[in-house]
Amino acid sequence: MNRDYDFGNYLTDLRKAKGYSQFQLGKLVGVSDKAVSKWETGASRPKMQVIRKLAAFLDADVYKLLGLKQDEQDEDTPLKMPETDEERIKAVMADIEAYKEAIENAEGALDEAERELDELLDDYAQKHGLLDDYDFPPDEDPEP
Repeated sequence: MNRDYDFGNYLTDLRKAKGYSQFQLGKLVGVSDKAVSKWETGASRPKMQVIRKLAAFLDADVYKLLGLKQDEQDEDTPLKMPETDEERIKAVMADIEAYKEAIENAEGALDEAERELDELLDDYAQKHGLLDDYDFPPDEDPEP
């Protein structure tokens, strides 16, 4: 297999310069981190529509990503993403990470609340003799 190390090294340098992980860059352009890894190792190349997205998010020249010379460029092609768009994207990505963390914390709190409720219900049932008519083995919870 012919590997395109020039493209891969260039892409890696651009990604790192922007501070993106392979996962983050993949999310931005709509692919997996595995695809980004394959591009960076020269195992494969992205499709043209993805190259345009890469250029926009990495503030890079489409034609340089394609390996074309300066005189082969089309002047009408938008090549860079405005800084404000990049900042908004980074902010949204940070929000998503914060939401994920909040969900994980909420799931932990929910589990703890369910355990506490189980204990309270058991205590209430014992205190009021609700389970006195049942013959449960000691130290075992009744099956529902």
